Amino acid sequence: MLECDVLVIGCGPAGAAAARAAALKGAKTVVIEKNRTIGVPVRCAEGIGAYLLGKVPFRIPRNKFRWSIKGMRFYSDGLCLERTGSFWEGFTLDRDTFDQWLASLAAEAGAQILTETNAVSAEMHGDIVRTIEAVSKDRKLTIAAKSVVAADGPSSTMAEVMGFDVKRRNVGHVYSIEYSSAGCGNDHFEEIYLGDFTSVGYGYVFPKGGGVVNIGVGGEFDETRIRERFEEFVEMPGLRKKLAGARQGIEKSGPCPLDGYPKAVKGNVILAGDAANQNFKPFLEGVLPAVICGTMAGEVAAESNGMPERIAEFENRLDASLGELFAASDAAYAEMSRLFHSKVPIKHLLITGLSSGLLQLEELKSLEEVDATTLKKLLTARLNRG
Repeated sequence: MLECDVLVIGCGPAGAAAARAAALKGAKTVVIEKNRTIGVPVRCAEGIGAYLLGKVPFRIPRNKFRWSIKGMRFYSDGLCLERTGSFWEGFTLDRDTFDQWLASLAAEAGAQILTETNAVSAEMHGDIVRTIEAVSKDRKLTIAAKSVVAADGPSSTMAEVMGFDVKRRNVGHVYSIEYSSAGCGNDHFEEIYLGDFTSVGYGYVFPKGGGVVNIGVGGEFDETRIRERFEEFVEMPGLRKKLAGARQGIEKSGPCPLDGYPKAVKGNVILAGDAANQNFKPFLEGVLPAVICGTMAGEVAAESNGMPERIAEFENRLDASLGELFAASDAAYAEMSRLFHSKVPIKHLLITGLSSGLLQLEELKSLEEVDATTLKKLLTARLNRG
């Protein structure tokens, strides 16, 4: 049996940050990661917002950012809205090397990382996890931990073990391909597209420099239909022109959480990252939120000594740090989902206005009866006013 103070399940951004934080607190920390290579496969558009960097509790060296983003462009029904300024700036990453760097920080802090090790079940005493049963390279491993941080993704094994209603959870999907030799790969603007090609989601173009670009479609799709929506998206005339001569490369598709659970803690377990829906809508931005939330989870797990009343402190810290942003994100997603599933003729323009920050939640319903021309004029006027 392997014993530790804090067990972290998953070594993505949330898990690696949690392991680093727990180890720095002096806790004996073990991380288990089901994949052989940390950060592989990539399941991400690889964009981050610069506005969150000030909340990351450690410095991310500039060389970990692959490409700078100056702003975002939003396309819908022939309209293009370009947003610039500090909120719209950011970077694109190479997620595999970024995740590996985060894991190296955890290891340097003293965390033990076990790859090819997958949690499969738990021995419980009420809401308290006593031991985790894992399979490690074809052998069984029992791990006893005082506290557990479950950062094992949207289909979290630990969330199911802890009794969270996984089957009722709304999980969307992203279908994404990396292209090389693409002229748009050297742009410094991320692009978001809304239209009939994806009635319950959006398309994106995220440049990475050097002619490399991530192109994808994400939203409330199941896995069987989303590739069809992607193929329709890349055949749009404007996008087909941007991809002329480009070559398809790595697929970066995967599930994405669209809603979560009422709480991220139960007993001596904290859910973090995608396991707890800790991303910001409408763009499902999850890398830096996972790092921030994972760090808090690791600190609380180390400090708690496995006591549930102290584990619960995570919710308070989360609310103090990111509560307003998550509340705004959840409200935006609820309204966008309502519009996606409505028969409002201008729904994609309304969602574009909300996503670009040119429309406010409280005015959307009052604008549903206007025609497309009137709404386009309104959005353009507000954009020009800055």
